[in-house]
Amino acid sequence: MANGNGAIPFRPPVGIPLVGQAFVFHSAILTAMITCQCAAKVPLLLVGKGPGMCPACRRAFQVQGFEFNPQTGKFNIQIGVGASAPPPVGEQAGVAS
Repeated sequence: MANGNGAIPFRPPVGIPLVGQAFVFHSAILTAMITCQCAAKVPLLLVGKGPGMCPACRRAFQVQGFEFNPQTGKFNIQIGVGASAPPPVGEQAGVAS
């Protein structure tokens, strides 16, 4: 829940000690490392809400949202999965480069 100035009161994740005074969490840019579950099992780095694409199956992934759960001390991340993109023109079967 936000306080009067729009900031979200934030408690640190469980197991991470903070030294000093309490703080208020205002915003963040999420960086997530995921692994595509295609046959290649390629790791992908998703930064912010920018899309990432598996180079093997060409499926697109994008962080849709995230929130901190103070009861569990963990972040909940929602990732959207898009349809596979067609291969680039030079990589299509039967096309000479």
